[in-house]
Amino acid sequence: MQRLTNKLIIYTIATVLILLCCVLPASANDKDTSSSLTIACSANFVAVMDKLLPVFKAQVKTDLRVKVVTGSSGTLATQLRYGAPYDVFFSADARLPTQLKTDGFGIESTVYALGELVFYSSEGYDSLEGVMTRLPHITLAIANPRYAPYGQAAVEVLAHLKIKPKKIVTGGSILHTFQYVESKNAQLGLIAKSLMQQLHNGTAIAIPSEWYQPIEQHALLVNDSVFARQFYHFVQTEKAQQLIKSMGYR
Repeated sequence: MQRLTNKLIIYTIATVLILLCCVLPASANDKDTSSSLTIACSANFVAVMDKLLPVFKAQVKTDLRVKVVTGSSGTLATQLRYGAPYDVFFSADARLPTQLKTDGFGIESTVYALGELVFYSSEGYDSLEGVMTRLPHITLAIANPRYAPYGQAAVEVLAHLKIKPKKIVTGGSILHTFQYVESKNAQLGLIAKSLMQQLHNGTAIAIPSEWYQPIEQHALLVNDSVFARQFYHFVQTEKAQQLIKSMGYR
């Protein structure tokens, strides 16, 4: 009886091992064929990202699952430092990707766009002169300069003008700043030119580029996976750059 029991145990173990040999390779293959990409995208670039991704997916010709997480560049960078599983990080500046790379949180970085700042008015201002006349009497929305590079640029513009608005409200990102003006909670906002694509009411007024430091936006390759690297290089292609420039960037 003991011998029979031992044979049954050996047979059971052998059967399990055979099944594992069959199942494990299949699981590995399934993992290889399942493709995903998680992108951290600064708020100013979300509308452009929505245009770029279909072009990229058509180019790679695979069932690629993409998740885009948006927010201010500073917030996204902090999340990345705390282990957020981002594959590529599109920042609104050069400083954050450079620091992350230096600290071992990225592989390489490159410039992908040059941003521009504009005044966005919900009250029909159509010139800088009109803006400067009304600025001391109205509420101005800017992105939080602590987290958002466009907020830092907004502070530089105000320093150049030497005009203090009646009230300043800060959005968590440049998109929140845009929404302040859209909802009439601010009469004027300093927003990314790229957001002009989303204007429903109001006007955008150009700002001389010498009033603020260049907004050089860098992408950071975080994960050296096939699709992360392919997308990182895709945004540098002429085709992608033409699309980016057509949506409010230089």
